[in-house]
Amino acid sequence: MNEGINIRQDDILWRFYCKRFLAEGKEVEPPKNLCRYFWTSVKGFGLWLGREVRLQSLWLISLVATAVLFGMARAIPDARNIVATVLVVTIAVLWNFALLTAMFVSLYRVRRVVEARAPWVIYLLGFCFIVLAIAHAATQGTLWPEFTRLFGDLFQWLVGYMLVVMVAVIIIALIISTIPHRRLQKLRRVFQTFGAFVSAKKSRVCPPVNPPEDFKVKP
Repeated sequence: MNEGINIRQDDILWRFYCKRFLAEGKEVEPPKNLCRYFWTSVKGFGLWLGREVRLQSLWLISLVATAVLFGMARAIPDARNIVATVLVVTIAVLWNFALLTAMFVSLYRVRRVVEARAPWVIYLLGFCFIVLAIAHAATQGTLWPEFTRLFGDLFQWLVGYMLVVMVAVIIIALIISTIPHRRLQKLRRVFQTFGAFVSAKKSRVCPPVNPPEDFKVKP
């Protein structure tokens, strides 16, 4: 076996890596390097989330997170309390994540239905978007100034949200890495692989990846 990162059969990323191929009815290919392995696992996670997870469960989680967020905001009278503020911000981040996940999965499944039954609608929407973009550029943003401000505010909100999510993931990874519990080993391996991926991107050299020992490529 070549030197590189060894993958275990029960690794979370390996399961999503296989899901990337199985969801589309393809044979699982051996990973070539860490970068492709990581991004293929991310795509497998997206396919699993978009096709297999029950949409009712996602919206139920969003509703529960909304109720918990508003309940905590009303139950905590002292907004200057640091612990309370951190707790509310954490719940708010989880609420945003749950709500956006439910929205994106809903849009993804609607798009799949439209592509299967009326694909011309996708092309029509794309054409309308291009026409609006050209008209907006031709008028230098004076045709729909409210739209420009709304788009700018939405872009800033998404960038801020992504930064908050990244910070939250880093904090969660640090907390999990300090908890010596065997049930968290799989999550720790996920964060270790992610750390190796970030290091590989910085050095611009992706190390090879060895699939599980019982993985066999069909001749």
